[in-house]
Amino acid sequence: MNESISIEVGGAQLTVETKALFQAWLEKNLLAPKPPAVGLSIPPAKEGEKYAGAIIRPDGNGHHIFRTAMNFDGKEANWKTAMTYAQEHGLELPDRPEGALLHSVMKDDLPSEWHWTREQHAGSGDFAWAQYFGNGIQYGNHKSTEFRVVLVRRVPFNALTLQPA
Repeated sequence: MNESISIEVGGAQLTVETKALFQAWLEKNLLAPKPPAVGLSIPPAKEGEKYAGAIIRPDGNGHHIFRTAMNFDGKEANWKTAMTYAQEHGLELPDRPEGALLHSVMKDDLPSEWHWTREQHAGSGDFAWAQYFGNGIQYGNHKSTEFRVVLVRRVPFNALTLQPA
């Protein structure tokens, strides 16, 4: 067995001991310390809440979504009243991606009716987006229309560092 190996790199001859080359390969590929196993933990739900999932944005920040037990007592409200009610209780209406998430994982828990999201329609200040939980469609509606209200709680995190935000 050869005690060394020679290779040409950029026109120069490089000679390396076979044992040193093999040791360097082992250290890089097999003996390198493994990063600690980490995971994204789900914070505990408050009484009456259901965990819907997590939204992670391209920058690595995100938040967990909990559907709360509060739902405006099953009544309908216009958009402004719904937004005010949520704010008074320290909660929020879902945004459009959260509405889609709620539809995908909790559509059986929510009435197949229109529910407000917190997002205003970009085309007109008189309109906001609503989520229909029957089939998942989202549509811009006049803010004076009365729809059901589902409230969410967000718990922020940073997925890149897996630390609370």
